[in-house]
Amino acid sequence: MKILEASAWRIGALAGLGLLAGCGGGGGGEGDAGTPASAAFSAEGVYGGTLNGSSALSLQMLVLDNGQLWALYGQQSNGRLLVSGFFQGGSSASTSGIRATDLRDFGTAPPMVLNLSASTGTAAGTLAGTLATSQGSASFSVGPDPSSTYRYEARALPAMVQGSWTLTTLQGEVQSVTVAANGNLTASGLSGCNFSGTVLPRASGKNVFDVTLRFGPAPCALPNQTATGIALAYPLDNGSTQLVVAVHDAGRTAGTAAFGVR
Repeated sequence: MKILEASAWRIGALAGLGLLAGCGGGGGGEGDAGTPASAAFSAEGVYGGTLNGSSALSLQMLVLDNGQLWALYGQQSNGRLLVSGFFQGGSSASTSGIRATDLRDFGTAPPMVLNLSASTGTAAGTLAGTLATSQGSASFSVGPDPSSTYRYEARALPAMVQGSWTLTTLQGEVQSVTVAANGNLTASGLSGCNFSGTVLPRASGKNVFDVTLRFGPAPCALPNQTATGIALAYPLDNGSTQLVVAVHDAGRTAGTAAFGVR
């Protein structure tokens, strides 16, 4: 699945992912009241919004403390985001917005290069801009969501991810995953893909987990590779908890994502 195909935005089918579903609260702010107008815009935070001119109406975006950007696109359903793909890469903030010129769209194989350019809106924590590939472009707008149950500024709680999960990957495989109290992860898929790794609270103290996964041989999506990325765990309105993970290899030549609710 790709963000852009034949110069028309299109989203392929996927049985739900929800990495940043409903996570608009705590998006990047405009700075403190006394901050000079010339100061750089702080993009750090979580944003939710729409991808205009696309069947993937929802766009959920996370900008970390180091400028790394993670975003998923797809359809909203019952409070979750049914994700068709995600993109990731470094970003830089200026006095008026944010730019990223070397993102990778992991909804395609191989990943497609994607550029992002956005300006701050009149409301605090809002962004509007353009996503562009060699095949065309589309506009988007994102901002905070006060109704979200996810809070970026809160500390990640290990207890939220510990225990057993059934996850579905971006490739559609169902996996049985267990996260121990020390953050160690073990998993096996119905296809025979086995992997292990760690899920640990991010050192920044924000509500994000750092993930390292070591995959076994084929049929794993990233056979015999190590991938790194992020995970989020947060409560849904129905009382369930959602765990979502997105990772890519060291060269950003391949990536995968997974979700589960319990």
